[in-house]
Amino acid sequence: MSRVLIVCNDVIGERMAGPAIRSWELAKALSRDHRITLLARNQPTIDAPDSRFTLAARTPTTLARLVRDSEVVISQGSVMPIFYALWFNKCLVVDLYDPFPIADLEDGRFLPSKKRQWHHRLLNQNIGVQLFWGDFFLCASETQRNFWIGMLQAAGRITPEVYDNDTTLRSLIEVVPFGIPVERPVHTRSVLKGVYPGIRAQDKVLLWGGGIWNWFDPLTLLRSMARLRDSRPEIRLLFMGVAHPNLMVDNLRMAEAAISLSRELDLYNRTVFFNQEWVPYGERQNYLLEADIGVSTNLDHLEARLAFRTRLLDCIWAGLPIICTAGDAMAALVEKEELGLTVPPNDVDRLTRAILRLLDDRDYYQSCKNNLARVAERFYWDAVVEPLLRFCAHPSQARDKTPALRCGAIFASISYYLSVLRFRVGEKEVGKTIRQIIGQPARVTRY
Repeated sequence: MSRVLIVCNDVIGERMAGPAIRSWELAKALSRDHRITLLARNQPTIDAPDSRFTLAARTPTTLARLVRDSEVVISQGSVMPIFYALWFNKCLVVDLYDPFPIADLEDGRFLPSKKRQWHHRLLNQNIGVQLFWGDFFLCASETQRNFWIGMLQAAGRITPEVYDNDTTLRSLIEVVPFGIPVERPVHTRSVLKGVYPGIRAQDKVLLWGGGIWNWFDPLTLLRSMARLRDSRPEIRLLFMGVAHPNLMVDNLRMAEAAISLSRELDLYNRTVFFNQEWVPYGERQNYLLEADIGVSTNLDHLEARLAFRTRLLDCIWAGLPIICTAGDAMAALVEKEELGLTVPPNDVDRLTRAILRLLDDRDYYQSCKNNLARVAERFYWDAVVEPLLRFCAHPSQARDKTPALRCGAIFASISYYLSVLRFRVGEKEVGKTIRQIIGQPARVTRY
């Protein structure tokens, strides 16, 4: 049994987004064999289930002490835990399930050019530090694994010694996708049909799970809904969450564009609805079990090729047939296992036909539900976490670790924070940088 510290770079509470959900579920799954502490960006507003692991707020003192006292540190997108792991010479697991420097290429389109360039350079420095010092890396799909192997090669981490020890490199980087609970979802209260304002008991509901991030394409979906408005008025679309539970996430331009277009097309609060609050994690099953189709659409760009649409796993968990844009790992699974339908990017005609087919072809719809039930067991958290469980059972530092590499990684961490400070000086946000380095902001949770 190892002492494992999971450092979450998001807020833990009743309402959680993808990074927090992943940290929460990893803590639950790992706690069956190891002593787990989960550090949150905020003061957590919920308790660990059955006291299976320790849950705490991240402060400079707490972070340093827990890294010192742990045998394994699992970090997700944050440099400070890596710095402490370097300082105390601990085994470090780097979770790369979210290729955020690639997502930033889309997310930053709305920023001024100079700020966008600075921000992206900082993210590249961030990921460089993570690649430089990790002992074991996680990703969400084989496509992502190929991408990160290339990045590790460029970072000089795939040496002859590392390769000779394991020619598959599975001991260096493994696939640990997002998962789903082994417990089946249970409907506890009515939230949509006949309850949500504007959605009638007899309506057919399309559900967009999670947020409307800037790399998604809700606009094509809205144009499809405009075509169906008059001929099929019983078809409704609900965006399950708009305002991110983390106050630090405030770049919601695509959400604003979607609301604006829905008003322009006379869909807003008529056949299209935006839930302004974030649905609590423990209540999402009620929405999923009452919906008829889960939907996710995006444009054709690099982020879509590397993405792992985590909210579609909720559809698998709830047996909810899926319509999504083709091109990523989840879409390939939908196509191969016939879990629903995929459509080309930005194709209103094909998307409209897909919606009608899933709603009208009851035999195919039931077949999709049967396939979803069959596939679900592959993604139980207790199953997908096995590679990480094995590493934590016998933690070891990577074979290419040397004192010189350790010193280089420490200086890279310091250089990163100096770059962040220079950027914040230019943006007149020095205080924000200092709070990020020495501790969490006073308030980061929305609810």
